[in-house]
Amino acid sequence: MDQFIKDLINLQQDLVKTIAHDIPRSIGKEGEDYFRESFQKESFDGVKWKEVKRRMPNSRWFGFEYKGKGLKPFSPAATRRKILTGSTGDLAESITHRIEPGRVIFASDKPYAQVHNEGGHAFVFGKSKFTMPKRQFMGFSQEFDAQIDRIIEKRMDGVFKRNGATRE
Repeated sequence: MDQFIKDLINLQQDLVKTIAHDIPRSIGKEGEDYFRESFQKESFDGVKWKEVKRRMPNSRWFGFEYKGKGLKPFSPAATRRKILTGSTGDLAESITHRIEPGRVIFASDKPYAQVHNEGGHAFVFGKSKFTMPKRQFMGFSQEFDAQIDRIIEKRMDGVFKRNGATRE
């Protein structure tokens, strides 16, 4: 009976650590990777992003690249570069997570992240107003939700295997 109680206490401690720390850390890391992958796929949860004008040969913005105060009228690289990556990839790299009790929160510290992710009004060079199309790269995703389920299942199976138990 003493060994049974010790085993039960060990199982409980392992479960608490796994649920409170290991699973959220795994979800955070996997989430950052998943959301950053949107920039390479140019889509989110199976929804393709609207094409950008700088890649459309018939657009007056074809090949346009903004370099701070210096305008570069044409850049061959801009006609091939992925949507939302810019020349630096800062938006994708800005995706971070933090862990709070019972949840993992993903965010970007870039002031322009929300308008790109949700769409809405923006300004060309701070002057001409236009409507930015939604190009979601972060938020609820059925694909990532399924990935979270797999993370939890794998971690929980590990707890029970380490403690000589089965989860049936």
